[in-house]
Amino acid sequence: MSSIILDQNGQPYQYRRPARAADRETRSRPYESVEMKDIGALVPSWDRKTIVSASRKLYLNEEILKGAIEQKSMYSVGRAWLPKFQGENKEWGDKAAKWLSEEWYQLCDIRGNEYDFATTLYTTSNAIDRDGEAWELLTEDRTGYPRVQQIPAHRVGCGYSTDSGYIKEGPYRNAKIRDGIAYNRLDQPVAAAILSEDGKSEQWVSYRDLIHNFDPSWQEQGRGLPAFTASLNKLRDMLQSHEWEQHALLMASAIGLIEKNETGGPDMGDPMNALTGVEEGVAAGCGVTVESFAGGMMRYFRANSGGGIEQLVNSRPGPEWESFHDRIIRAALVGVGWPYSLWKPSGQGTAERNDISKAQLAVEDRQETLKKGARRKVGYAIAKAMKLGILEPSADWWKWDFTMPKKLTIDDGRVSKELIEMWKAGHTNQTDILGAYGKSLQEHLRERAEEVALGKVIAKEVGAKHGVEITDDEMGMRNPNGSEAGKAKSTTQDNENSDD
Repeated sequence: MSSIILDQNGQPYQYRRPARAADRETRSRPYESVEMKDIGALVPSWDRKTIVSASRKLYLNEEILKGAIEQKSMYSVGRAWLPKFQGENKEWGDKAAKWLSEEWYQLCDIRGNEYDFATTLYTTSNAIDRDGEAWELLTEDRTGYPRVQQIPAHRVGCGYSTDSGYIKEGPYRNAKIRDGIAYNRLDQPVAAAILSEDGKSEQWVSYRDLIHNFDPSWQEQGRGLPAFTASLNKLRDMLQSHEWEQHALLMASAIGLIEKNETGGPDMGDPMNALTGVEEGVAAGCGVTVESFAGGMMRYFRANSGGGIEQLVNSRPGPEWESFHDRIIRAALVGVGWPYSLWKPSGQGTAERNDISKAQLAVEDRQETLKKGARRKVGYAIAKAMKLGILEPSADWWKWDFTMPKKLTIDDGRVSKELIEMWKAGHTNQTDILGAYGKSLQEHLRERAEEVALGKVIAKEVGAKHGVEITDDEMGMRNPNGSEAGKAKSTTQDNENSDD
């Protein structure tokens, strides 16, 4: 005979650990195994590929995921990223920056055409969130001119061969393979396997020629995971729910009127009705009764007594459906650090300013990730240009930075005033401000000088025509009352005229 120990509620006693989260199984929760492994083992190669595939499908079909990813990319790249030389030889730096912005930026990608430098940054940012990572190969054309080749995440792996173990031969012999990347004894990545188009063969390429762009969240992480990994299942369910609800709406919208009568069917004596399938030698009752009716359909229901015609009242989708979908969207956006108000504004200025600040932090974080690869690409291009004789050698050729786009704001006027005041105080430079508008300082000053010179020429021509003198201040009108020098000159002339 066995005995059972009961708790104070008369239920079988069950030991509960002081740390409740350590309970792996309870009466209301299934058993959970303990997994103390690296993230590469917790999410092995095939699982990662499954997640990337699901993320790509949602990117093609789910507006929220696609919109959030592309919003972050647009705000991160914008019309900026002009090169800024940070070395001491400013004269050399100006020449190199001009070659980069006016020539190499347009030709950097091997595909050319629409894939200029800013576009490659945009597609790289998209891939980091959509696929978890973006690869780039530093290469050259037949003349030795520096080029960059973008490599999608699915083209890095081991194909049909083993995705683990060790490389048996070649320059990376005895290197450990893990999800398409070869690691040395210190667990440093030294090469990656680039797959052929059909995925059947791979070529190991040194990390010295590769740029691996991704946002690691784990110390030991080697491959990137899509930004919406935690929300993919919820978003897939939401998309499926939306499609089913849309089908229900289509069926409901196809019903124009509802008629209730004693037969529960159409009136066969009505000339608007016809019986299909009536052929010679076939019974008349074998067909389907149809009705010619423009702009909708009529449904018939048997009435126990009386009859009548009414319209279909459709209450779908209801507020609960909308609220639940909003909850999924909020959770998904929180998971990637992107504000919900950028998709659906709340109308509260203070709250939205706070959300804009959060979005700006996410943008700046992405810009720092993109800068690492951008510096490598620009440094590679400069080194090749010096080798080819396009640029003269320089000791600090590798010191580069970039202009950034305007910061996110809901009040452009306020930000513009802040930039002006910061420039006056010496806290920022014209290069930074102009870079946010996609212009270089040299380009701006050249345009400004041309504008001033043209104004002087036209003022001189028109002044000679009418026998008057037109001052620079009168042409520029930099403030409503003119400059102090202009006012002083005007006062002196007035005094001289009064003396006369």
